[in-house]
Amino acid sequence: MLRHPGFSVGTYFGIPVTIHPSWFFVLGLATLTIGGIFKEILPNLTPLHAYGLAMVTLIIGFATLIAHEFGHSLAARWFGIGTERITLFLLGGVAQIKDEPASAKQEFIIAIAGPLVSLACAILFAVPAFLIPEAGPFAPLYLMAQTLLVMNTSFFVFNLLPGFPMDGGRVLRAAIWAATADYLKATRIAVTVGRVFGYTLSGLGIFLVLSGDFGSITLVIMGFFIAYLAGTALKQAEWRAAFDRVKVGQLMRPIEVVVPADLTLRQFIDRYVYRMAGDRFPVVRGDELLGWISSRNVAAVDRSEWETLRADRLVKPFSADEILSPDQDLNSAVFRGAKLRVGTLPVFQGRRLVGFLSMIDVQQHLKRFA
Repeated sequence: MLRHPGFSVGTYFGIPVTIHPSWFFVLGLATLTIGGIFKEILPNLTPLHAYGLAMVTLIIGFATLIAHEFGHSLAARWFGIGTERITLFLLGGVAQIKDEPASAKQEFIIAIAGPLVSLACAILFAVPAFLIPEAGPFAPLYLMAQTLLVMNTSFFVFNLLPGFPMDGGRVLRAAIWAATADYLKATRIAVTVGRVFGYTLSGLGIFLVLSGDFGSITLVIMGFFIAYLAGTALKQAEWRAAFDRVKVGQLMRPIEVVVPADLTLRQFIDRYVYRMAGDRFPVVRGDELLGWISSRNVAAVDRSEWETLRADRLVKPFSADEILSPDQDLNSAVFRGAKLRVGTLPVFQGRRLVGFLSMIDVQQHLKRFA
């Protein structure tokens, strides 16, 4: 979703945290806005102090937003689901969780965990906001606490709005999923609600911008972004439904062609690459599997060596990361293929290579459900 991975600010609880370049624009704009408000409320502050106080307040506020995302991530970890990273960007924060929840219960707990963290932060800042005097030497601290209370209350309320795939939309999907026992139907309903919410938010933003409130352009962007994400989430759900209960062994291509280790590269190109489909071919010596060879390996070798160099000289072993099992579910296999960026993955039954799973075959299977 976020093509630029951002700048790392450390790893916490085993999860990398990054800041997308777009976040700095938000920080600068919000600092100018809130700093101006602080200066009006406390006119005795110098501009440097007012804007500095605003920036510190916002940085703390964004830290609580990261805590919100850790709520999702740690709840997901409880169910054995990892998180790729947490990123702050133009429109807030996002925890890039590696897999979808397996049940409505998991969906609900993971979705509600973030808003509950924001609610806890709001309660935490409510204490100094009500205890610190509004006027006097501690007035700047009071202003910070009040602002952070409002920010976290806003995080809590806004994220529970039914704008799928926001937290409230995911809670809605969990409820429909639990009631219907139909993941795809629940997703379609939640996505429809999310799109309506997103376009309504954009429409409101456009109305406010035309009325002279140019700061509402953020609502326009956010609304369209929510609607876009809802559509993407629906595609992912359709993928999941298409691969539900399908095992790798049902779509894999059995091993029908092997390359003898003593074949020259010229013979390999002429007999296999030019005549057969596939981007990787298993190389054997007798009954022993040595690894694989592809035309890309051969293309890197000077053609003058093709007549004498044997196939076993270019063999590459199958890595543990890419090996699949026939009983493995197709969802995890597709995720692994996308992560490794390969067109085929080897399928092993124990230590024996029994076939290859082609991403082309996976795409053809998906078209049956389009």
